Amino acid sequence: MKGLFGFCALIVLLSMCIACNAERPIPTAGVAATIAPPDHSALLLSQRSLSGTSATNSTVPIPRTQVSVATPTASSASESITPSPWPTVPPQGTIHANAVAFVVGDWQDGRPDSLWIANIDGSGETKILDEVYRVSWAPDGQWLGCVREDGLWIVSPDARKRIRVLANDSEKGDISRMAWSPDGTRIAFVQIGENGSERLGIVEVASGKVTYLAAGYPVLNLTWSPDGRWLAFSKGFVSFEVIEVTNAIFKTVNTSAACNGNIHLTTWSPSGDRIAFLSYGNGRYAHGTACLSTLSMYSTWLDVGGHSTNPVWAPHGEGIYVVATNFNPDDPDLKPDPRLLYFDSSGQFVERLASVEYGGGGEIETLTLSPDGQWLAILALKHPRSIIQFFNVVDRQTLTRTVDTPGELLYASSPRDLYKWSADSQYVVLMTGRYSTPNGVGVRQYGALYALNFQTGTWRQLTHTHWIKQFTTSPTSGK
Repeated sequence: MKGLFGFCALIVLLSMCIACNAERPIPTAGVAATIAPPDHSALLLSQRSLSGTSATNSTVPIPRTQVSVATPTASSASESITPSPWPTVPPQGTIHANAVAFVVGDWQDGRPDSLWIANIDGSGETKILDEVYRVSWAPDGQWLGCVREDGLWIVSPDARKRIRVLANDSEKGDISRMAWSPDGTRIAFVQIGENGSERLGIVEVASGKVTYLAAGYPVLNLTWSPDGRWLAFSKGFVSFEVIEVTNAIFKTVNTSAACNGNIHLTTWSPSGDRIAFLSYGNGRYAHGTACLSTLSMYSTWLDVGGHSTNPVWAPHGEGIYVVATNFNPDDPDLKPDPRLLYFDSSGQFVERLASVEYGGGGEIETLTLSPDGQWLAILALKHPRSIIQFFNVVDRQTLTRTVDTPGELLYASSPRDLYKWSADSQYVVLMTGRYSTPNGVGVRQYGALYALNFQTGTWRQLTHTHWIKQFTTSPTSGK
């Protein structure tokens, strides 16, 4: 009997230790998911079943987090937050560092959206979290930031660690958008109140401390500077602001007439002293204008001689790439002449790098640079088959690939979600299908994610078909 009592005491002690570990605040660097080396096996495009074998997963305890809320004009206040019960989510296989996370809508029963993840090699497709409306990878790839029905959460890619960082507030509103700081220690977020008013704040991931920076107007295109000192955003597309996050010092960009349209796709230079963005006007003569602003808040435009795509910085900030087409709605015979151009970091034209494959009747979409800084991807959206042209910025080699997957190329939530580079710069991930669900409801992007090996031109299906509302690739391949 005495031995049995000692054994029971040992079990209780171990249980207390486990509970103690569960209560520890999340470390700044996060805890890595199980990482397996990327699989570079031959690529196959098929309609195969992608589900893996379910593995058993024990229930993950949810810690009680202390959230300290601070504003520049008010003292700190604390509140204890108890997250709602969490469903057990069995992982379908090992999640690699080279992966894609995506948000799926429920077109059948109208239940809340859910977060899924899959590997770029086509394995491991898994639903890992319910009630997720937006997702963003932490810069080191160890966590996924999630805008959920009850607040802002972080979850590990293997779904074993989940913590609510900040709860929604009945007074300040629900969290609608988020952006990780470059070092992964803070998250900028936007809350929307019942009357539609918005607040911009920053939460420290490890402590839950919140600082509010602005309120009273729509906050869009939220983008951190590379050093984490500044946040750039637009006020409802039309006014461009930069705020120093430590001292809440605002600067308003004095946009020139050419850059005084709706603001999209802002991007900081690697040095953090300049911001490039796309301005788009309204009306018959509306077209895209690539613009450049310094922290002195003076803006200029890149003279491309027509319509412009979004500007993209060269790897070290030494210049800017942009794709241009001729534009004049009063001249129906004007040839588009799509072309890849290069400007220096001050916005002065340097040279024409290449002609862009157009195919006729298409539309040049967003321009992107691969994570290794070697390749530019240029998408011409057209029917029945879109075209992606790849340009090597080092040796100026050009490769052209056709989007040869079932259905048409689909937008998710924004032009940024049209296609994504994989972390290892070997693949481009996109979604194809149709704009209607199987029950006939239109204006919903229903399709599957595919990965293109742009060097070989071969495709791989990554997921089943879903109503995919957003997708994003991991920022690191684990190499």
